[in-house]
Amino acid sequence: MKICMVVEDYPPHSGGGGIFVQEVSKRLSADYDITVLTPAYSLPEGASKEEGKATVIRKGKGRMSFFFKALWFLATSGKFHIYHAHGAAAGFLAKSASILKGGKPILQMHGFRGRELIGPVKHWGQSFLAKLGYSRVISVDSAGSKALASIGIPAERISTIPCGVDTEKFRPAEKGQKNPKTIFLFVGRLAKVKGLPTLLKAAKISQEKNIPAEFWIAGEGEEEKGLKSFADESHLENVKFLGAIPHGGISRIYQKADFFILPSLSEGNPLVLLEAMACGLPFLASDIPTLSAMAKESGAGLTFAPADPSGLFALISDSAAMPPGQLGKLRANALGFARRNSWDSAASAIGKIYAGLQ
Repeated sequence: MKICMVVEDYPPHSGGGGIFVQEVSKRLSADYDITVLTPAYSLPEGASKEEGKATVIRKGKGRMSFFFKALWFLATSGKFHIYHAHGAAAGFLAKSASILKGGKPILQMHGFRGRELIGPVKHWGQSFLAKLGYSRVISVDSAGSKALASIGIPAERISTIPCGVDTEKFRPAEKGQKNPKTIFLFVGRLAKVKGLPTLLKAAKISQEKNIPAEFWIAGEGEEEKGLKSFADESHLENVKFLGAIPHGGISRIYQKADFFILPSLSEGNPLVLLEAMACGLPFLASDIPTLSAMAKESGAGLTFAPADPSGLFALISDSAAMPPGQLGKLRANALGFARRNSWDSAASAIGKIYAGLQ
């Protein structure tokens, strides 16, 4: 059975969706002939074999060129039994290919953004693309599944399949010398949706209150210049911008931190949070549906109102002074939750959907 996964970000140029594709492809390649179609960006265009025997075809140096080159590839290549798209725009390619060549289209959404966050035009476009008529629509979180049902997608066509985590690659550090300051870490795109101004404002309060804490920000994105300007203008000596870190090396950063911070305004099922928990990090997160549910289910998270620097500061202050026994319990809960969420289970759930569409 031939599967084409279409994704706009893929390692080494990747977000959580691309890593999801890579990890499940490794595990599904034993039973399916999988091709991953993705942009080349800075890499050479062409095809290559990856670990697990998935074929990766890279087309175009940017999203626009990828769109046209991918559409041409799908129109002129042989038929795939399933076109599995990751993201609404990729869904258009999958749906178009299924009409031209036959085969079943699947759309997987790695976060369904609300109208209040992305605006009415983008929300309309996202909803329109999600309703093109797919054999199955997958969300990585239950809140996303409810949002998809609310725009008219039949509930029987919607599945919820969370991300997994590699607990061999992401694990706690060996015991070593403790940093005298509590390190709070953010990893992700420096984008508006991540709510990073809230983190910087809380860091400013922490500096003014002499809280022994450092705030590390790993990633890059369109908000980077503005965030750095705010940090410079506020003379934040407790904030470090680490830049983009390859996924293969990010575990060492998790291992140096004490807490993970995710002040997002919207999230799907954030892979970085699972990776942080697999390294034994408790987390502070905005009280949005997905993150609130993960905090309750894991017993490893503390939540604050979105876009509330004072609320985040209160948690930072408490966390920096947390007794060892309470901190140890949070760490144990984080590890336990991560170990219950494997890539094997995610791949198995995807495989069952494929089998049901034969």
